[in-house]
Amino acid sequence: MIDVHNSRDEPAVKIHVMNAKKNSSEAPEKARVRRRDIRNAETEIGLKLRALYASVQEEEIPARFLDLLEKLDEAERNHAQLSE
Repeated sequence: MIDVHNSRDEPAVKIHVMNAKKNSSEAPEKARVRRRDIRNAETEIGLKLRALYASVQEEEIPARFLDLLEKLDEAERNHAQLSE
């Protein structure tokens, strides 16, 4: 910190001077912390997405959807027979 005095009898103005070395050494550390936080968040998101995907894969297909798929297959077979 530097005290700057006016030529008049006014109170001193204090100016904070940052140490360039200190700031330059802190910046990479903060960047590493942020990158680590981002990687941790991405890992957490990935794990949760995989768990969600696995639970969806294990769900049973609704009967009405299976009926619709069967009707579609039948319609495609009928169309193929008429085209021949």
